[in-house]
Formats: sequence, C-alpha cells, structure tokens
Amino acid sequence: MASEILKVVGIGNSRGVRIPRRVIQRYGIEDELQLLETAEGLLLRPVRSGKLSFEESFRQMAADSDAQAEALSLEGTLADGLEAENWAGVAGAIERKGKKGIRGRQR
Repeated sequence: MASEILKVVGIGNSRGVRIPRRVIQRYGIEDELQLLETAEGLLLRPVRSGKLSFEESFRQMAADSDAQAEALSLEGTLADGLEAENWAGVAGAIERKGKKGIRGRQR
C-alpha cells in the first residue's frame, strides 16, 4: 500500500485535499467518496454504482469456479452441428467460381 502526503487546501469555507489523477483512475473514483472514521484514522472509499466495469466483472468471474466451468463448456465448436455439414459441396462451388468471389466480385 502506497503512502503519500496530501496538502490541505481551502475550498470556499471548507478545506479539502486534491487526489492525484492516477489514484482516481486506479480506484475508479467518480462523483462521490465515502469518509469512514476508524480507530486508526480516516479512510476514503469510492462510492460504487451497482454496475460493474468490464475489469471488475472479469475479476469476479475469474474467481467464480462455476462461471469458469460454464465458460469452458462454451469453448470450441463441438456439438454445434458444424461437423455434420457437407462441406464438399461448398468447396466445389467455390472452385467453380474460379477467380470470382462468392458474391461475383473480381479478385
């Protein structure tokens, strides 16, 4: 955990601190922070909306073994019926077209 000294500055009749941009980006701080008073001092936490970012969603899915099993079951093209297709007819049609593409354009 990094430590940094922040200067307290006047903001109207109040006082506040400026949070560095890299910290704002790293923690996904948007419009609000939650201030918690603890026995050890003050703790600032970003207020999260109910919507997860792509990174947060992926992180949670990676930690969920059921989600991993589901993703693995969807891998590849097994059991999708493609292996039963007669691809010889498609290959012959392409060969008959010669230098023209399937849609009739010159290549």
